[in-house]
Amino acid sequence: MNRLFALLFLACFLSPPAAPAQQSPPAVTADDLRRIESKTQDLLPRLIAATVGIDGAAGGQGSGVIVDESGLVLTAGHVSGAPGQAVRIFLSDGRELRGETLGRNGGDDAGMIRITTEGKYPFVEIGDSTALQRGDWVLALGHPGGYRRDRPPVLRIGRFLRSSQFLVTDAVLVGGDSGGPLFTLDGKLVGIHSRIGGAVTSNMHVATAKYQSYWDRLVNADDFNRTEDAGRPYLGLAGEDESDPPGVRVTMVEQSGPAGRAGLEPGDVITRFNDTAVARMEVLRRLIVDRRVGEPVRLEVVKENGEVATLQVRLGRR
Repeated sequence: MNRLFALLFLACFLSPPAAPAQQSPPAVTADDLRRIESKTQDLLPRLIAATVGIDGAAGGQGSGVIVDESGLVLTAGHVSGAPGQAVRIFLSDGRELRGETLGRNGGDDAGMIRITTEGKYPFVEIGDSTALQRGDWVLALGHPGGYRRDRPPVLRIGRFLRSSQFLVTDAVLVGGDSGGPLFTLDGKLVGIHSRIGGAVTSNMHVATAKYQSYWDRLVNADDFNRTEDAGRPYLGLAGEDESDPPGVRVTMVEQSGPAGRAGLEPGDVITRFNDTAVARMEVLRRLIVDRRVGEPVRLEVVKENGEVATLQVRLGRR
């Protein structure tokens, strides 16, 4: 069993069960997985060639995908940042190119960039994201941890789970994947990675149908629906690492900030952020940065009297 087949096998059995009111995805056999493996191997060279690394737009690294030969790139709005900024684009073959940010829809987390280095570039076709059905297999590409010259875009395989404001899949994403592409098994682009939800199996992607609905505004460098995307998210507290129980002990709370309004107090120990265990202050900071202003999050805390409480907090703007 080679590595890709093993990945498919695990994806089948690690997918979360369907909610009782929904029909479960059809059972998958070993023969089905081999067919998916074969199809994926045929597609990968073309999809990898169009997947790019992005650096310098909004102060960090992300991913993107080229959608026409002139070098138009779709990415996440929090990766592209405001229009008119210079960025660096990295192709999978190691070439470094110049780029400029175009439009952004802050509410949907949708962004667009133009490669300004002259040339013709490999690109992918945009598919119909509204045609996805629960249980459809999808391919996620990106640069987890940021672009590296010694590593091509990394493949994750999962299934489409549902659609709300975002497409939700169990194709696992991590930091650096934001802005990367989500494909169907016929190689059509149907989504752009936005962020992880409450669990690592709830990965959120901006549907390509949304990009198409305001395409001209993005091309014309319009910056719209900015209220949810402006500024940096914050909780409004200071803390230190705690070993008993493992977590972050709160040392100061800004009473008018998000944490203070939610009832967090000095002496509380934060042990979980949504479904992620928090063992160090550094981990908590990373989890906050990966979210957006205005996003609700769930904190599990241990009070000084030993009582365990769950607090709902809406991240503020710094």
